[in-house]
Amino acid sequence: TGGEPTMDPDFQNAYRYAWLSGMMLTVSTNGSLLFRPDLLQLFRECPPYRLVVSMYGASEESFDALTQRRGAWKAFRRGMGAARAAGLPLRINVVV
Repeated sequence: TGGEPTMDPDFQNAYRYAWLSGMMLTVSTNGSLLFRPDLLQLFRECPPYRLVVSMYGASEESFDALTQRRGAWKAFRRGMGAARAAGLPLRINVVV
């Protein structure tokens, strides 16, 4: 019912089950948790077809203002950097 899927305590088990069942998976995320070693390991072991990351602004000021969360831009950048370094298939979804 909305929210960040990678925060759900059942996400990793559900994702792995779906992947092992042969599903082609796309994960829509805000990217803020993609730096976590457990998520990076999951996506290395069970590669997604695509990670679609929502980008809520082009600067720290606009991003944090739109999300109404101070530090959201830095979390987004940290997650994107880690995912990119891991070679994950990223796509940016620009929110207009």
